[in-house]
Amino acid sequence: MAGIVPSRRVRGTPFTAGVQAAGAKAYTVYNHMLLPSYFESYEADYRHLKEHVQVWDVAVERQVSIKGPDALRLMKLMSPRDMDRMA
Repeated sequence: MAGIVPSRRVRGTPFTAGVQAAGAKAYTVYNHMLLPSYFESYEADYRHLKEHVQVWDVAVERQVSIKGPDALRLMKLMSPRDMDRMA
């Protein structure tokens, strides 16, 4: 498989150097950022997840703010959660 070429459209997270040093072998692109997809192997990563503690790089996640007179109505359409309790 071809590699990912760094560009202004795809960037690393503040933790990219750390996950690279920890042995990340492959990345995927999520929200225009590099997200490590596995380290030793998928099987070994799964065993490690089941038997040890892992810290995951979630810098690719985004928070959004929805404002306006129909914001709550829109959120109710977008999510199965009870937005009346969260508003």
